[in-house]
Amino acid sequence: MIRGFGLDAGVDPFMLVQTYPDATDVASNDNWQTGPNTNDIAALPAHLQLGKPTDAGLLLELPVGAYTVTLSSIGAKGLGLIGVDAVD
Repeated sequence: MIRGFGLDAGVDPFMLVQTYPDATDVASNDNWQTGPNTNDIAALPAHLQLGKPTDAGLLLELPVGAYTVTLSSIGAKGLGLIGVDAVD
């Protein structure tokens, strides 16, 4: 589970996962409730839930390798936080 949180008011996180070092796009998300696995994310335990509908969330099964996660904001500038958690 990869989560992108907007910590400041008005921040709408956009998250992009890419392979490293060749920067091939793997997945992206703006609002977790509009992603491809919304129901799976909503069914996760409470400590993995996203607080706002504008937070970004991706539930991915990634092959072994190196990846980068970039978090940006659509609209307002401000602070954000990326969280990466293993999910069984």
